[in-house]
Amino acid sequence: MRLRPLLRYLGIILLLLAFDKTHAQLKDCNAFLKGAYVEVGINWNGAFGSSTSTPPNYHPKGSSSVQNSHACGDSCAISGSNLGFVCDPDKDGWTVGAPPYFGDYFLPGRPQEGWSIQVDSLRADAWNANGCVGPLINVDMEGSNISVTDSNGMWQAIWQGEFDSVQITQITTLDTMAVFFNVHIIFKNLSHHIIKNIYYMRTVDPDNDEAEAGGGFDTRNKIEYQQPNAQHTAMVSATGKSSSKAYLGLGTRDDFAKCFIVKYYLFPDTGVGTHGLDSMYGRYSGKGDTTAYQYSGSNTADQGIALVYKVGSLKASLTDSIVISYAYIFSPLPDDIDSALNSTLLPARIDTTTRHTNTSTSSINRIAEDIKVFPNPFKDKITVTGAAPGDRVTIYDHMGKLSQTFTIQNAQAANTFSINNTTGVYILQVTDRYGAVKMSTPLQKQ
Repeated sequence: MRLRPLLRYLGIILLLLAFDKTHAQLKDCNAFLKGAYVEVGINWNGAFGSSTSTPPNYHPKGSSSVQNSHACGDSCAISGSNLGFVCDPDKDGWTVGAPPYFGDYFLPGRPQEGWSIQVDSLRADAWNANGCVGPLINVDMEGSNISVTDSNGMWQAIWQGEFDSVQITQITTLDTMAVFFNVHIIFKNLSHHIIKNIYYMRTVDPDNDEAEAGGGFDTRNKIEYQQPNAQHTAMVSATGKSSSKAYLGLGTRDDFAKCFIVKYYLFPDTGVGTHGLDSMYGRYSGKGDTTAYQYSGSNTADQGIALVYKVGSLKASLTDSIVISYAYIFSPLPDDIDSALNSTLLPARIDTTTRHTNTSTSSINRIAEDIKVFPNPFKDKITVTGAAPGDRVTIYDHMGKLSQTFTIQNAQAANTFSINNTTGVYILQVTDRYGAVKMSTPLQKQ
């Protein structure tokens, strides 16, 4: 009676044992993550879509090339050898089924995937698009892939860059047994003055099943959830037109995100003013720019989809940061979608408009400056000073899951705690005895 579950369990164990060392790897300024069912390539600018061929034993399948940065050379990947993201949502193996797996999800045709940041009236676009035909879109964005880690079936790639005194850290996390991956973005102010009106956007042109029989560049695009709603969710999806119905979702559980479909085109508008991320989010009476973007309903066309965030303001303090999170989802099954969206839940954002705390930003920043956490990065232990007796120190992993908690016993002495977590990037949060957030900061274990 228990033979089938046992065989499935043994199959998973054998699959994990069969993984080679390329499940998290840096290569020629690019980063690659390889799970059991999802594989991801990350270019030098933090956009998905590698500008070099994959390491061995990956499953690239596209028809477009992407260019590297000038710092990494001007070469272009050979079509079909580079990787955006691919998935085996049936979980039956990369050579089983018809088609055996889906993807590449955006490298057919003219590729479009990337992200944008706007700070007041300045904006940078880090997009992969026609890299081997036209000019690079993102010449004003500085950054690079800096590390990859793998531990306990969780692979991470860390990209870091800077724009207008805002440090952007992008952590792409792939649970090897999941049919989604998620991205955490950490914003930090490197200047000596407050930085206001920060917006962020992630966008892709889905070509889910262009390579499949009966497929094409058109997808059925749908706003699944739009803010505000009781689920605290923004999510847009695209489904292929072939009988296989290849699925791609982009979503988050964050009150300050909205999603949209790009009308008439693959790309959101560039520039600021009437084309700024603030107008995409809802500068016009909170509804967004409905002349260029669709915020509800559905359509069928070859058009881009996107998430846009109102990040808010950052005080001039290295202890102050804002973290957002979203997921690329490759299965339409409700349980898979819920798992992906729940992976985007994070500790409270340090932001005046966040729903997660009733403590004002000014008081959070004042308290955060008094609380010190060191060393960071750390190896085995961390020390916390400046917190009050009864305060709670909580460690979250980058799937948003609770990892460890500690209670401050003595405010007059340094409180040192042993951290048993594996190597990787975490979020450390300090809350008072009533649950109000005092400080939240990235924490890296070496």
